[in-house]
Amino acid sequence: MKVLFICSGNKKTIISPIVNSQAESLTRIGIHVDIFPVQGSGFFGYLRNLKSLRKHLRNNKYSILHAHYGMSGILASLAKGNSTLIVSLMGSEVYGSKIWLYIFRFFSKYLWTKTIVKTSSMAKNMKTRDLHVIPNGVDLNSFFPLEKSIARKKINIDSDEPIVLFPANPSRKEKNFELAKKACELSHVKLIWLDNIPHNLVNYYYNAADLVLLTSYYEGSPNAIKESMAANRPIISTDVGDVKELFGNTPGCIICGYNEKEISSLINDVIGSRFNPGGLERLVEVGLDDISIAKRIKELYESN
Repeated sequence: MKVLFICSGNKKTIISPIVNSQAESLTRIGIHVDIFPVQGSGFFGYLRNLKSLRKHLRNNKYSILHAHYGMSGILASLAKGNSTLIVSLMGSEVYGSKIWLYIFRFFSKYLWTKTIVKTSSMAKNMKTRDLHVIPNGVDLNSFFPLEKSIARKKINIDSDEPIVLFPANPSRKEKNFELAKKACELSHVKLIWLDNIPHNLVNYYYNAADLVLLTSYYEGSPNAIKESMAANRPIISTDVGDVKELFGNTPGCIICGYNEKEISSLINDVIGSRFNPGGLERLVEVGLDDISIAKRIKELYESN
């Protein structure tokens, strides 16, 4: 089976590590995956790729076109001809602009063969046919537990002070960085974050932290949470996306509200306690390793 991924190609690493990881996991189970990186941003920026995508599809034959994110799905719809098109929505398409939500609903209903969403709540918001809930998986070869001292040495942190990791770019408003900042100030702990960190160093940042703190207003199925669990780090997170379902009763995985005093108290409790987080075991239990997810996507491809 030959599949073409259509996705944004604007990152320094060309494509998103999340999308690249999925391509690699599908390759490992025997699917040939090519990638068409879309250059530009916004609706008209994406449209400028239409001619080159159509040319690519004329010169190459694929069993499946698989677009990642809604804007790539719209572009692929205009270029696909009679090809089978599967589109993965990541969360921002559903929880962002209402206008764009209506547009994505239209495309999902009339122009996309199947739509993948990351959570059941996303499926409820989309309200269209052929929706399949398949979260992103985690590459357990890239995210795994390490000794904290080794991780800190790797990223040039030479202190033993408590550290909280905010696993996102603070400039993204939906990530609600200010709440995390206020809570850490109340707890007098150092706060670090992930912003333009090379993908091969991200696991060291998770393992260097005493806990990971996510304070987002909304998420789909946040990869940072699953990666933190794979690293067996304690996690405090707001109740967004599928986080509560993912946590279950896992030790060291805590749901919080949007109050900095409450979060500060939880930070103090976690840093002052000794327990064995069970995130990695939980991920394997619910089948969220990348190969298990790749097999589910392959089944969806083969159902057409």
